[in-house]
Amino acid sequence: MKSILIPMDFTSVAINALKYGLNLFENAKFTVLHASFTVGKNPELFGSKPGNTNSSFLKNELKNLILHELDLRALPDNINIMVELGDPSEVIKNKARSQQFDAIIMGTRDKYSFFDKWIGTISLSLVKTLEIPIYLIPRYAKYEGIKHVVIASESKTSTEKNMEKIATWNNNFSADLNFVHVNKNESERLKEEFYQKVKTYFKENDNEINLQINDVQGVDVCKSILAKAYNTRANLVMILPGKQNFLTSLIINSISKEMILSSDIPMLFLNN
Repeated sequence: MKSILIPMDFTSVAINALKYGLNLFENAKFTVLHASFTVGKNPELFGSKPGNTNSSFLKNELKNLILHELDLRALPDNINIMVELGDPSEVIKNKARSQQFDAIIMGTRDKYSFFDKWIGTISLSLVKTLEIPIYLIPRYAKYEGIKHVVIASESKTSTEKNMEKIATWNNNFSADLNFVHVNKNESERLKEEFYQKVKTYFKENDNEINLQINDVQGVDVCKSILAKAYNTRANLVMILPGKQNFLTSLIINSISKEMILSSDIPMLFLNN
């Protein structure tokens, strides 16, 4: 049974991510984690009754919210609620590493502050530092199955290790795969070797899926990939992040950051 971590901040965005995750992994075990700087610091802050800790109050409030949103009378056995004190980003990272979750599913907002865009979101921090798959679910995204996936591609995407990761993930969905590479000029076009590697791997290992490779020209990589995803009605955009720490991502305007801030389609950052 897969073990899935769902960060929770009591917003409709996070609740939507939980609903999406429950449909995506029907037989998984879910840990819903709320992290706050104020947990246990001030029992009066959230209206806790005498004798209760702030943590236990928040846990009960979160349970009631989930029951209400899922229209349930009792919390299912496969949903566990945790409330922790600390910086949300660091708490999530520590839990993900210590408890060896198989994936993280979290919501992304449709509006970001200037600070978010400059310093980077929590989701960007997780994508750049954790080595597990991370699903980012936009506020209004609804689960409609995983039937068509656009894979943001570059020349390094065609390595056998990456092909194996993609194929292993797709064993659960049998989705059509569309490798999309964006070139700004003719010199950046994909080499024939890329086409041969991808086609050969999937022909030898899974010849039943619909496989496409598109090399499109565009100035803005993020917008071009998302345009292809919208036009093909993709259910998911997959990105295989390169080795880059969070500090570096503050300086470099990476494709990962732009995708997180811009996409209305669910994204999967398929880390190792």
